Amino acid sequence: MTRKTTTLATLALLTPASLGAIDFAAPTTLATPSRPGGIASGDFNADGIADLAIATDLIDKIDVFFGTGGGAFAASTPIFTGAGTGPDTLRAADVDGDGDLDLAVVLNNTNTLRVYTNAAGVFTAGQNIALGADARSLITADLNADGTPDFATANRDSNSLSVVLNNAGVLAPATSVAVGGEPRGVGAGDFNADGIMDLAASDRDSRTVKVFAGNGAGAFTLSATLPTNALVRPDGVIAIDIDGDGDDDLAATVSDDAFNAVALYTNNAGVLSAPTFIFVNALNPSEIAAADLDGDGDTDIVTSNSDSNNVSIMENTGGSLAAGVPLPAGTRPGSSELADLDGNGSVDMAVTNRDSNNTTIWLNAGGAGACNAADFAEPFGSLDFSDVVAFLSAFGALDPAADLAAPFGQHDFSDVVAFLSAFGAGCP
Repeated sequence: MTRKTTTLATLALLTPASLGAIDFAAPTTLATPSRPGGIASGDFNADGIADLAIATDLIDKIDVFFGTGGGAFAASTPIFTGAGTGPDTLRAADVDGDGDLDLAVVLNNTNTLRVYTNAAGVFTAGQNIALGADARSLITADLNADGTPDFATANRDSNSLSVVLNNAGVLAPATSVAVGGEPRGVGAGDFNADGIMDLAASDRDSRTVKVFAGNGAGAFTLSATLPTNALVRPDGVIAIDIDGDGDDDLAATVSDDAFNAVALYTNNAGVLSAPTFIFVNALNPSEIAAADLDGDGDTDIVTSNSDSNNVSIMENTGGSLAAGVPLPAGTRPGSSELADLDGNGSVDMAVTNRDSNNTTIWLNAGGAGACNAADFAEPFGSLDFSDVVAFLSAFGALDPAADLAAPFGQHDFSDVVAFLSAFGAGCP
């Protein structure tokens, strides 16, 4: 497979950072209908191969692309959401607890969260939950510590978050959390170090990121208002342990005409710092995602830059972020998905391009250093207590990386047994 060696060498000359050990192959594109938006991945038909689901605004539907292996995908199987519904942000989660991944989608034009339940790769429309106006972001996390995936959205036109709790497979009506002017992003993490999931949201009008402390039962109260600066407005928000100390830091995309960056707030025993700005070297970063792209045990960041038609890779350099290295995408890139799409053990990347009606996919040849399923932490190639800590953290966060055993799509004792078995076997 041809690598992006020449492209990356050119980028190193044009920007202050290069991708280092991150080794993406030349991108491919997956044709999608008009105005693709949200994207999610998972093994939807339980054949051991990663699949993709992509929401498209015209015609209103979700296209499911079943993987055929090696990062290739079959023609789409459509799920029609109804004329004029405007499907957008999309997540995969085992909503009903039956061991497979369902789909949850925001229908922008009806201000609704809809669940499509999965039975061996066949999706059926389920619950509809009313949201605030113009939901711009959808996340899934266990917000009330009951072991099931819940949801939250940032609602741009109602200046609020909607929190949707999952009660044993049945979604409760949404509760509203007031944010301020025009929130576009929401993230979940334990920001105050009390062991309970919190929420963070961008407040564009006040140029701040607001943190809402959780009470453990799914209710949230404003606990901190974090400034960006007078020049920029925040957009996407994500929790990320950037410095590897075990607590959740916070990152947000921020921009104006000339200042385009990620604002990083590091966490010290439950207190978030003033922001450090790392430039993305692109225009109007909006969506933000995080994963270990180079397999070195720390978490890197990807931003989608809608006004420069590219994505920026921001490598974690051991507790801080390198400046962004842009990779060309399609026109107006939006939602991104970071997952192992080709089954080689490294994290690949896919981003939807709203105005070029396609999805760009980068397969990752690097980043695979683990010796077996229990090798969760650096140094890879050996098993020690750091792997135990990393597995427990991933298991507690319902991270798919900790879903090691059937029934897949849920986290239970079988995953713990599988980890212990692999740990006991040791590295070859």
